[in-house]
Amino acid sequence: MIAHDASWLAVAMTQWEGHSIGVFDIDGSAACLVEGATSFNPVWGPQGDLLIPGGGGDYATPGLFVVHRQELCAAVKIAESSAQYHAGFDSAVWSADGSLIATSFGEGEPEVTRASVRLLSPDGAENRTPVEDAFNYWSALDPTKRWIYFVRQSSPLSTDEQSILRHDLASGSTALIAEVPLGWSVRQPSWRLTGTWCSASIPIRAGASTGAVGTG
Repeated sequence: MIAHDASWLAVAMTQWEGHSIGVFDIDGSAACLVEGATSFNPVWGPQGDLLIPGGGGDYATPGLFVVHRQELCAAVKIAESSAQYHAGFDSAVWSADGSLIATSFGEGEPEVTRASVRLLSPDGAENRTPVEDAFNYWSALDPTKRWIYFVRQSSPLSTDEQSILRHDLASGSTALIAEVPLGWSVRQPSWRLTGTWCSASIPIRAGASTGAVGTG
């Protein structure tokens, strides 16, 4: 993934001895391995910091981490999580201004856990749970930070029953936006900069497509 100013590249890497995230200068003059966190889903923020969501299992360090632009080779943990499978931070995104992080957080074994929607500040001082029932993944904040769109599914292991929901942070209400057809699987929603449309990648058995929904 390339930083917003196109100056740095972050790459999740796998090897027999373990897993790591490499940060490279675009012109190849500097490179390092991030110390203290691994994940397959690093995300650059608009202010140049790198967000690393981690969960339980073999491929990610438990917790939510931020790598600050001033020290790109060291990760700072801003939130704790369990090392159990199906626990931890499944995915995470930045708000448009970099002041908030939206993420999905699971607490443990699939038969008892729930995946809640979390909102955190980049330093971890703010950590709240606007949506905590059911299995909720792929959170996305609209540019005004009024709404969170997310994907709800029947379990952490099954994507056969999915829907796209919108949570209003001011009122606390949650509305159904779209049912996902059987056999389709929604991935990370993303926002148009004007905040008028939210799109999501929808891989299907025979290929992939992208759908969009309005905010009204």
